[in-house]
Amino acid sequence: MKNKLIIIYFTFLLASGLSAQTKQTYLVSAGTSIKSSIPLQERYRYPDFTDAKVFYKNGDYTATKLNYNFLNREMEYRHSGDTLAIANVEDIRFIVIAKDTFFFDQGYLELLRSNHMKVALKQYLKVNEVQKKDSYGNSGSLGATDAYSSYQSGGITYKLVVNRDMVFEKILEYYLAISNDKFVPFTRKQIMKLFPQKKETIQDYLKSNKTKFDLKEDLVKLADFLSTIQ
Repeated sequence: MKNKLIIIYFTFLLASGLSAQTKQTYLVSAGTSIKSSIPLQERYRYPDFTDAKVFYKNGDYTATKLNYNFLNREMEYRHSGDTLAIANVEDIRFIVIAKDTFFFDQGYLELLRSNHMKVALKQYLKVNEVQKKDSYGNSGSLGATDAYSSYQSGGITYKLVVNRDMVFEKILEYYLAISNDKFVPFTRKQIMKLFPQKKETIQDYLKSNKTKFDLKEDLVKLADFLSTIQ
């Protein structure tokens, strides 16, 4: 009996660990570059520049190779040996890279659920902590906006402040769009605003279905439900 209880206890711990959301963070030590501290596959959405089509609001499109840079939050392409960011983003209707679709709405949003009720994800890397070292090499935390200049990315060089360690975090933000390509943050507060006449129905759903607003699977499931009550 005791052994069974131990097995059950450790099974519970394993399940809890698997379900917990863990932050992805990267330490960039003072005097080092982003490129040497954060692997390329963590700085870009795809392993390499990938076949893509950019569709414009005027009906035109351009075929090229693109990659999304999590650091500068730009869609990049290569030209004559340089890495450049797409300009005139306000003219873009959407972008297709491989089988993935991206919209631009105050940043690039990758479509997770299509149809009438769209769910999209915005991903990027940001500095969330700067650590200043004392004369003994020990680190103390400063605010993320204090005493650093920037970083290296996309062929552009940004100087790092001497004697500062920088901690980058991968940010995942989920968005929802209903009848058009205008996205809003996918939060409890926003869906109540979008469906003011259905608040009780939505509240009943959320009571019956444990929903984490930072978990893709839960939000796609919620979007499926919302599409039935419009």
